[in-house]
Amino acid sequence: MKQAMLWSAVTAAGLLLTVTGCNKSSTASTPGGGKLTLTVPNSVTVKKGQEAPVEVKIKREGFDDTVAVKFENLPPGVSIKEKPTEFKKGDSDITFHLTAEAGDKTKTQKDHEVKVMASGGGAETTQTFKLNVED
Repeated sequence: MKQAMLWSAVTAAGLLLTVTGCNKSSTASTPGGGKLTLTVPNSVTVKKGQEAPVEVKIKREGFDDTVAVKFENLPPGVSIKEKPTEFKKGDSDITFHLTAEAGDKTKTQKDHEVKVMASGGGAETTQTFKLNVED
């Protein structure tokens, strides 16, 4: 019984490390002493002719302004479905959708670095994720 409980605790701790290890965060300070934290996934895979979710989270400390989000360095044929890309007052997480066009315009990619920038409250922070585009 003790062994089963110990095994369950070890398994749960390992699972927690796996889940929390799937995202990357960066933080910037606002002029008023607040903080803006941006969290993105480590990687995203999308197939040509389809879309894939990209869960982006922000945490505001000391302010509640709108936070604009900008995606840079998307490869040709890949775009963000949502317009505009922003967190309104009170929002903390949004699932954006990467869309990869079918056809020759969209090339397969492995570990293509996409930059995500968040700005609000006088702070700006940046993080990256790896994008894989598959046939």
